Amino acid sequence: MPEKVPQIWWEFWAVDPRPDGSPVRYGPVASDIESLLHTVASGEAMCFLPAAARDLFPRPGIRYVDVTDLTPCSAAMAWLAERRHESTIAAIREAAHAALCDQ
Repeated sequence: MPEKVPQIWWEFWAVDPRPDGSPVRYGPVASDIESLLHTVASGEAMCFLPAAARDLFPRPGIRYVDVTDLTPCSAAMAWLAERRHESTIAAIREAAHAALCDQ
């Protein structure tokens, strides 16, 4: 993960330390999902991703495996109330609403 990512984020998503207490051996730094998936497909690393990645990022050379004994993770979006109607934020809100309505 890039250096600008907070250490607590690294540790959560890398499951560091592992349940047996062993430390993680970090691989190459990937700054976006495409370079991360390329690194995994080339055999240089593995990573934990949300279950939705299986459907969102299918790639040749990548196998998604369910991991059932990790702590669940939730994500949220937030913005300043006074910026609620800015075009970018409004578009994100509309897309999130549409995705939730499709479920």
